Parts: sequence; C-alpha cells; structure tokens
Amino acid sequence: MATGLAGVLGVSTHRIATFAGDKGKAIVTSIFVFVIVSLSDNTPKQLLEMAHERLLTIIIGTSIAVFVSICLRPVWIGQDLHNQIAANIEKLSQFLEGNFGKMGTLSWTVHGNLLGLCAYKIKALSVYLLHPAQVRYELGRIIVDNERDVENAAECLKSVLRRNPWDGDQVEIMAATTVASLLIDVENICEAVDEVASLDRVTSSWNKAEESTNKCMEVVVTDTEAKGSSSPAVVKRVIDVFWHEGMLKHEAGNGVFDSGKDPGFLDVLDKHPENADRIRNMVSILKRGPISPYISWNIGQPALIPQLLSFHTPEYINELVEADKEGGKMICAGTFLNPGSWDAALLAAGTTLSAMKHLLDGHGKVAYALVRPPGHHAQPSQADGYCFLNNAGLAVQLALDSGCNKVAVIDVDVHYGNGTAEGFYGSNKVLTISLHMNHGSWGPSHPQTGSVHELGKGEGYGYNLNIPLPNGTGNNGYSYAFSELVVPPIQKFDPEMIVLVIGQDSNAFDPNGRQCLTMDGYREIGKTVNLLATIHSDGRLLIVQEGGYHVTYSAYCLHATLEGVLNLPFPLLPDPIGYYPEDESFPIKIIESIKKFQNEEVPLLRSS
Repeated sequence: MATGLAGVLGVSTHRIATFAGDKGKAIVTSIFVFVIVSLSDNTPKQLLEMAHERLLTIIIGTSIAVFVSICLRPVWIGQDLHNQIAANIEKLSQFLEGNFGKMGTLSWTVHGNLLGLCAYKIKALSVYLLHPAQVRYELGRIIVDNERDVENAAECLKSVLRRNPWDGDQVEIMAATTVASLLIDVENICEAVDEVASLDRVTSSWNKAEESTNKCMEVVVTDTEAKGSSSPAVVKRVIDVFWHEGMLKHEAGNGVFDSGKDPGFLDVLDKHPENADRIRNMVSILKRGPISPYISWNIGQPALIPQLLSFHTPEYINELVEADKEGGKMICAGTFLNPGSWDAALLAAGTTLSAMKHLLDGHGKVAYALVRPPGHHAQPSQADGYCFLNNAGLAVQLALDSGCNKVAVIDVDVHYGNGTAEGFYGSNKVLTISLHMNHGSWGPSHPQTGSVHELGKGEGYGYNLNIPLPNGTGNNGYSYAFSELVVPPIQKFDPEMIVLVIGQDSNAFDPNGRQCLTMDGYREIGKTVNLLATIHSDGRLLIVQEGGYHVTYSAYCLHATLEGVLNLPFPLLPDPIGYYPEDESFPIKIIESIKKFQNEEVPLLRSS
C-alpha cells in the first residue's frame, strides 16, 4: 500500500509540475523533495543543518566560479574583446601574407629562433582552438585547415574579420567566448611578429648580401675546352689554404690526457689531445674529400723573430728560444715545448701571416691558415692552453700595420680566446667576440675568466665581447647567439677585415669541450661569417685553425665549416655521427641576459 501511495504521489507531482511550466516545475519538484525528506527519520534540527550545508556549498562554489571567470580566466562578452582579437589576428594575417614569402635564406638563419617562437605560439593557439568544446568556432578551423598554406590562412582570417563572429544564440556565444579568452595569446604572437617586422631593414641588407655572395662564388676563367667557345667557362670560387707539413713535427707527448704524466699503473696512455693526427685528418679531408675541388693549396713560411715582436714581448720570445735550445720543457700546465715544437710554432705563425698577406695584397678573398700548434690562448708575455705564439693576433696586427683601420675577430673555439683579447684589450680598432663554454679561469697561465664583464679598458672598453655559453649548447643555441650577439656588433663596428678563429672542439663529441655543435651548426657558422664579410669587409675573410681534438669528427666539422663559407647550395658530406637532442631553452635565456647586459653597458651597441 505504501509503495502504491508513493507512486500515485509521484505521478501527481509530475502532472502538476508539467502544468506549472519550466519555472514552476523547478519549484514544485523542490517542494516535493523537501516533503519527502521531511517525512524521513531526520529531525527538524538535522534538516536545518542539512539545508545550511547545502546553501553554504552553493555559495562557495558560485564564488569560486565568479572569481575564476572574472580574475583568472575572463570569459565575458563584449565588443572591446572582439575588437582586440580582431586587430591582433589582422596584424598576424597581414604579416603571414606579406612577409613569409620574402624571407631569404640568411634571414631564416639569423632570425630563425624568433620566427620559430612565433610558429610555436601559432601552433599552441591552433591546439586551443581545436579543443572539442570549441570545435564549432570558425577561427580554429581556419588556422588548422590552412596550417601549410599561410597565404590562404591570411585571406580566410581577413574574411572572418569582416563580420562579427559573436552573432548567434546564447549557447553559441558562450562557447565562442570561451575560445575568445584563449585568443588573448595572439597578443604574444603579435609582439614576436612586430619584432621580426622591425628587422626588415636588416633582412633586406642580408638578402642583398646573399645575392652578392652568390655572384662572387662564380669566377670566370678560360680553360682548354672554353678556348674555342664564345662563352667562358664558369667555376666555383676556391678557398686558399695555407699549410706546411713541418708543423706535424710538434709532439706534446703521452700521459693522462694532457698532463704528460705516467702514473705507472696504466697499460695504455693518452696521446696529448693536441697531437699531429688531428691535423693530418684535416689535411686529408680537404685533399681527398668532396670539397677538394674548391681548395687551392699554398705553402706557408716560418715567421721571423722581428715579426713576432709585433704582438709578443721580447722577454717572452727570448724565454721560448732558450727553452728550445735547452731541449724543451713544460712551459705551463698541458703546454710542452719539445724538440721540433719551436720550429712548428714559427711555421704556424708565419703561415698565418702569409695567409693574411695574401688577402691584403688582393690575391684572394678567403684564406684559411691550417696551422698547429694553436695560438689564441698565447698572451703577449705568456704561453697558455697548448699555445706558444698567437697566430691570429699576429695576423690582426699585420692587418692594422698594413692600413686596416678596423678588424673584427670572431672566435668559436670552445675555450675563451683570452690571448687575442689580452693583446687588443685597450684598442678600439679591434673588436674581439668570443663564444665559449663558461669555464672561467684555469690557473696562473689563464687568469682571464671569459665573463661578460671583461669588456676591455681605456679606448678599448666595449670592444671585447664575451659570450660564455652554458654547457650543452648546440646548433640552435649557437645560431641564436650569432643572430643576437655577433651580427649586431659586427654591423655597428663595420670592420674592414674579419678573422674567424675556428676550433672544432665545440662539437658534441670532443674530449676537451662540453658543447654540442654538429656539422650542421658549423656549416651555418661558416655561412653567416662569410656573409658578414661580404657585407662589411669586401668579402675578405681569414680563417685561423685552433682547437678540435676528436681525431676524426673534427675533420668533418672543418669540412662543414668551409662548405658554409663557400655558400654551397647543399651539403657535400653527410654527418656520420652528429645527432644530438638539443634543448636550447636554457642557452636562449642566458643569451638574452647577455644581450641585455651588453646593450646597457657597451657604448658601441648603445650608439645609433
């Protein structure tokens, strides 16, 4: 009977609620539920407590929803919101339509990270817009459907913006508004777009330089086959390599890595990292590798003592001469002058001077001094880091003495080029830029830290720019460093000669470095530096060999660097091992902090 009465009561309540309409239905149902609960075993006091708890829960939930909707993730509707979103997407569509097709190869190299950031944000936006709750929203479909056709996407975006996307019933408006709140991120995209657009002037000059370089890469010659033809033969420009096999006679011995020590309990000792084998492979890959047709070989000459005094002190040179007469000794930690070492050092210095003179006399545009022992750690009065004589420093001084008013040195060895920096620390005629791992000072022979604060002194303040990169920086990190920290000061300085101090010890597999460049990274460095030379120094570029201690992969990275310098349309040699998963986010943060510091502290970068 009770069950039957309950059924009758339920049916009757439903009929009454139906006649009462939508609002009445809610009221009648609430009364019915309250009556049922009242007839239960709960006391009136318990019912009041239950009602109080329910009401409190509703108030708290409503408050949280209102706070989130207004303060944390606004979803209100209004013409202002529509106008803001429309303006931002209009800017984005105009940029996509008008600029992507105009970006040259070098523009992508120099500004690739900035454009990549913009692309990441667009991709993230498309993910937001494709959320199932907003699948009907037209803008989301446009971006995703035209992901690979930016011009069509631009037109579609403009078409949508010609009408108000808020038309429709309340449910559609609320769904669209939820997505609209996400579209506030377009503001960040437009900031990146604005920054790229501000670089239009630079992009234009770089594109013109690239065209000029491509023309320079072809030299008209008359060969045997062309003599009977009305049209001349065309060959690619070559790189003049300066080399002398006498530099192989320098031997730094064996031991535990570069210490020269035998602990007595190891069956096999290391060859000193700066050994002749690494250079033998560099010579052989240029002679027998696919780049060989682009190489012209020249024999270097030993330097004379008076030539060394243009950079080094007489006391220091005399110390080296006496050490050689005595049969050699350890000059400083890891740096051994053994029989044959002094002659090799003189050849390295003289060969580099010969390469620079070749450029100064107008016999070529690009010269490469393939030399050892290396030199960029050697200071005017101190050997350091396997280096006795500063080959690059001597060449820079020769350029200054020959009438060049401004010379730029770009050092990409994994270690700080402290010797070159020290030699020109007080000069405003030499801009030294060193990209190195953040290793700091390593003892009495290397007191310099390579920090951003070592900017020069006197007239040279602001002309020594250090870029200490965090360990693990790879291709993308170096590319970003070049675009943000190398290209701008070179453009401001406008050198008459550029010297690239190249060390392959920044590669991912080098035993003496902790960076992660691969052949692709070195190839881009070579290309960028050569284009800088095309713009500023009439194409004149001296390349000086420094470190690089992986006996085989260093040769591959050298090959890639020279491919980049030649501006070849495609790689000649595939990378045998160079895959490394790079996370450039931290290096980019460091680069941005260095950029901020230099822009505030360096007068050269502050000038208009």
